[in-house]
Amino acid sequence: MTSTKQLSRVFIAITMVIAFFATSSLQYSTGAPSEACITMLPHHGAAVPQSTLSPYSFTVSSSHVVQGSNVKVLISTHRYKYIKGFILQARCALDQNRILGHWTNLSSFTKTTSCNSKDDTVTHVSNVNKQRLPFQWNAPPDFLGAVIFTATIAENFDIFWNGVKSNSLFVTSDLTTSTTSETSPKSTFTISCSQLTIQNNTLICKLKDGPLDMITWRK
Repeated sequence: MTSTKQLSRVFIAITMVIAFFATSSLQYSTGAPSEACITMLPHHGAAVPQSTLSPYSFTVSSSHVVQGSNVKVLISTHRYKYIKGFILQARCALDQNRILGHWTNLSSFTKTTSCNSKDDTVTHVSNVNKQRLPFQWNAPPDFLGAVIFTATIAENFDIFWNGVKSNSLFVTSDLTTSTTSETSPKSTFTISCSQLTIQNNTLICKLKDGPLDMITWRK
């Protein structure tokens, strides 16, 4: 009887261990949970974000993008670090709770999910080690202003960095301004001044022989 109880306890313990590791593996392989949309935290048990400098960085193909157009975005790390999981969004620089745009042209290791609007968030689908993740972000057609790419990136189940950010990207109008300059033949001449003074953006030249002569000078 005692032996049967002991075997039951061992079986329960093994089942709990298997369930724990299955849950951990599932969290790695299926992407960030929907609860991460706002906080961008992976909900990995008791794990908390690292306070050290992140080993991950952003590269963006341009510092400006026209409304409705797109830019290339790359997340990378150095040779001794890897990316196991992540969640990535573009947020308004002035209101960082506002998620903007949508993502396309993803790699086979990633997928889009929808937090506030369709395809506005990217996360992982595989727990294989990754060092470079390319994306294409499409700017909304009705937004003007600065955008910051923001990510939470996990090195493994227990070690992750929250709030990894890019430099600002500026979404601009498609209106362009052109200027026309008119040129005319120029002549040069020399004036000898005995005294030069500036008053109210006016250059005053006192000629050596004659009265004051005034020449307008613009900054």
